[in-house]
Amino acid sequence: MKRFYFLFIAILCISIFLFGCSAKEKDMKNDLDVGMDQTQKIEVASAKSPNSALTVIDKKEDINNFISKLKVNKWNIAELPSNATENNIYKLYQKETVKLGDGSNKDKKNLQKVATITTYKSSPYINFQTKGLNLNLKVPKDVAKYLSNQSH
Repeated sequence: MKRFYFLFIAILCISIFLFGCSAKEKDMKNDLDVGMDQTQKIEVASAKSPNSALTVIDKKEDINNFISKLKVNKWNIAELPSNATENNIYKLYQKETVKLGDGSNKDKKNLQKVATITTYKSSPYINFQTKGLNLNLKVPKDVAKYLSNQSH
């Protein structure tokens, strides 16, 4: 009888462990764009004049729409073509991180640039830069078309 209870408890523990692992894996697949959903402002600039914004996206609804149309989970690492010409630059901003013990000015945090997306003319390639990370990526054609139309 003791063996039966021991076997039952062992099977129960293993099944709970495996169920937890599979749920965590599903969550990771659905949240590939972790961090982008925290964006507070997006500036769109031309590669010819990167310091002057052509468009600013700062409404939460517009930002969420922009991020959902990026289809981040379909981006693939790729080499840029040698003839790629920069087109638009997207600068993503978030509020500064609240640091431990910094209770003053909690609501007055400045926005800081956390990522940059550079698009290329007539090309489904982008360059994504964030702190310490610089990736050349191939995006779906509809995403490339959407990004090229945002500056107009």
